[in-house]
Amino acid sequence: MHYNLPLTLALHRLASTKTIKVVNWNHDSPYFYKNYSKELEKKPWMILKEYNPKIAYITISPSRAKEFQSLYKTKKEITVIPNGIDPMQAFRLGKTTMRLIKENNLFTTDLLMIQPARLYPRKNIELSIEVLRAFHDKGIKAKFLLSGAYDPHERKTLHYYNKLKDLAESLQVQKHVIMLSDYVFESGERMSADWETIRDLYQISDILFLPSKREGFGLPLLEAGMAKLPIACSDIEPFKSIAGENVFYFPLKDSPGKIAENILEFLGQLRTHCMYRKIFCNYLWDNIYNDLLRPFLEKV
Repeated sequence: MHYNLPLTLALHRLASTKTIKVVNWNHDSPYFYKNYSKELEKKPWMILKEYNPKIAYITISPSRAKEFQSLYKTKKEITVIPNGIDPMQAFRLGKTTMRLIKENNLFTTDLLMIQPARLYPRKNIELSIEVLRAFHDKGIKAKFLLSGAYDPHERKTLHYYNKLKDLAESLQVQKHVIMLSDYVFESGERMSADWETIRDLYQISDILFLPSKREGFGLPLLEAGMAKLPIACSDIEPFKSIAGENVFYFPLKDSPGKIAENILEFLGQLRTHCMYRKIFCNYLWDNIYNDLLRPFLEKV
């Protein structure tokens, strides 16, 4: 832009001396607008149109790249690195959630399932783990958040907990199953999953997965609905009476592979979810840095 011409000239001179690498981050130009001052067509303002081969150029979109190539009268490539968004700020995530996300790379996963359920056999959590395995078999790097707790003093729930751990290990997805009830941070602290954390996890998840065999009600359906989180659940009557036609139902007799395939089809039809997933893949600042900015700077 034309707001500090002495600095612009100085940077061109600095780049030409090869004393230091100079990167020109191109966001906008007055020449892209019809009503720019004609004074900008005279010296020394014309430096704003000058391409310097000693400078590395970045811009924010493919359309801007074409505009700047035209402005600079060059066919040289102008690297596109888009603007991004910080989900920590956008979602106002709590410190506990942020630690969990960073330690488990939750923002780089392809699909994040959440099941808020206490560890009882009727919750059918083993099916969640089997569907997780089915996603991986399809090349989908999925993770499964289980936010319910178990009672260490009740032998049945402890047995079920150990059964789930063994199943995850036998299916080789133990690194992708995150049980919040026994999660220990890298610092050695145990996680305390309060409602704020659960709410955060609803916000960042791709789908609520409820494969219960029996239920009296289904409060997570209401919680997920309030968070506008897509829902996949077993086709039992209590769930149907709450959700009607607004969720994806699957018969419990279906194979994990079929359920996983149908969930992907269901999510693929939700345009808002597709946009959400596109943003996570392409426009999170951490991912932009790792995938685009750092390689560019290393090349420079």
